[in-house]
Amino acid sequence: MQKDNGARYYRLSLNHARTYIDNRFIYYDILKKCGMHYDFSLTKKFLTECATYSESINNTFLAAEVYVNLGTEIMFNQMEDHKTAYIYLNQAIRIFEDEPNQHLSYAQNNLAIYQILYNNDMEDAEDLLERSLLVGISDFTYMTILLNLAMCRLKKLGGNSPEFQDTYNKFIVYYSQIKLRKQATQYEDIYKTLLDIIVIEDAGNMEMAYLEAKSLQSELLPTVL
Repeated sequence: MQKDNGARYYRLSLNHARTYIDNRFIYYDILKKCGMHYDFSLTKKFLTECATYSESINNTFLAAEVYVNLGTEIMFNQMEDHKTAYIYLNQAIRIFEDEPNQHLSYAQNNLAIYQILYNNDMEDAEDLLERSLLVGISDFTYMTILLNLAMCRLKKLGGNSPEFQDTYNKFIVYYSQIKLRKQATQYEDIYKTLLDIIVIEDAGNMEMAYLEAKSLQSELLPTVL
């Protein structure tokens, strides 16, 4: 797995904005991405601070970006409060729908994950994911959505289905394009490994899936800012 250069550049940009730039918007615009680098308690604290700031200046677009990140963090880390995550994600979608872009795709993608995790609603999840692909988005976002769509179709139709195979192959195309970037991160490798583990598990090889999961876990080192 490649070294995560993204964490280094995030730390540098956040520290520069906090120390040298007299513009709170720039600082909070960077801080809203803190979930990739802090634990949940700090992430929730900082994202709530970002939401308060964006609401205070009536910047609904920045607020919506924060709602997506805050809802996503709660969805994965505070399951007893998952309905709050649903509210945040839907708030963001309503704002982004006024001007469809990759932010709308990202919000729909994460709401699809919510529907899978908490409602086991594969139909609605698949619909959300398919709609999210209709907006012009970055290669990384395409890869992420195709990852979730592949898992959804694996669950519904099985690993040998043409629908799953087609989606998996499209995922690999975008994964390969992203791997050519100069500044690589760990995330694309993690996503591919996770998908491969799920495919192995679906095929019934639980022992191999377990060993691959343990290997992945051993490679994931916490980032300290």
